[in-house]
Amino acid sequence: MMNEINRASAIVDHIEMLVHQENYAWIKLDPREIVHSVLTLVGEPFHLANVKIKLILPDTCQQIQCIPNQFERVLLNILINSWYAINSDHAKEYKCIQIKIDTGIDDKIKISIEDSGGGIDETIIDRVFDPFFTTKDVSTSAGLGLFICYRIVHNMNGSITTFNTGQGAKFEIILPVIDSN
Repeated sequence: MMNEINRASAIVDHIEMLVHQENYAWIKLDPREIVHSVLTLVGEPFHLANVKIKLILPDTCQQIQCIPNQFERVLLNILINSWYAINSDHAKEYKCIQIKIDTGIDDKIKISIEDSGGGIDETIIDRVFDPFFTTKDVSTSAGLGLFICYRIVHNMNGSITTFNTGQGAKFEIILPVIDSN
């Protein structure tokens, strides 16, 4: 019963966060800082599990406007989903996640996270951002993670998509850049 109470509480917290965004401070930030911050959290556990993290970051990067802890949540959630995919039965033996930031897109940047987890079943790929949709056991997942990512990115006037590559799944986040003045 405590597990279900904690799960319900987490769902309410997530929904409150989406509804009450005005209570958080929006700041201009270099997205590379958020990437490094998230890797500080997951770097060691991923390393211990032999998951290679490959970073392709530009030397300089335009700023985005975000609520830092919310955008960290987006990247963290995608990385955790990649973790599950890499450790699934469909995954390749080689465990790798690539994080890349592209800045040469006019007034936008693209942040992509690609894993070697075998990809997302094509019959469900269009539903991964739906609320309460999960491929995990419902006792461990409320199915809100990618829905929350979608809402946060759209609140930043961006877009998030996913598709399969030859090795796994790739999430692409496109965000407007902010004049640094």
